[in-house]
Amino acid sequence: MDAVKLDGIVPIIPVPFTADESIDEPGLRRVVDYAVAHGAAGACLPAYGSEFYKLSDAERERVVGIAIEANRRRVPLIAQANHGAAKVAAATAQRYERMGADLISIAIPRTFGLNDADVARYLGRVAGAVGLPLLVQDFNPGGPTIGAEQI
Repeated sequence: MDAVKLDGIVPIIPVPFTADESIDEPGLRRVVDYAVAHGAAGACLPAYGSEFYKLSDAERERVVGIAIEANRRRVPLIAQANHGAAKVAAATAQRYERMGADLISIAIPRTFGLNDADVARYLGRVAGAVGLPLLVQDFNPGGPTIGAEQI
């Protein structure tokens, strides 16, 4: 697993939608290009700020593919493989790696409370499934967080 240096602002890329709630693919390409052209050190999607929870699995994969194409390897592309089940998150991370993502991001699932051992198993399964660096997002509004020692 090679290190990827991220030094600067790495925006969560919003996914634009059309009036019928389809992905605005040309709009997404423009958003990625705008972020990179204006100095982003990387780009991350589909994350909470991308409204990933409104996308089907196929749409998430399409969003990542569009972003990889639009980025043209100018900055590291971070693909977020969120899922409540570690096996599904791991399989998603593998697909994103094959597609050309530079890093995998994963948000710790918060559907149910996880103890430290559960978090370690979850992250270990996803990290072990890919040969890319793993960025861990500890997004838990109003609840407990994890510390660096757990990661």
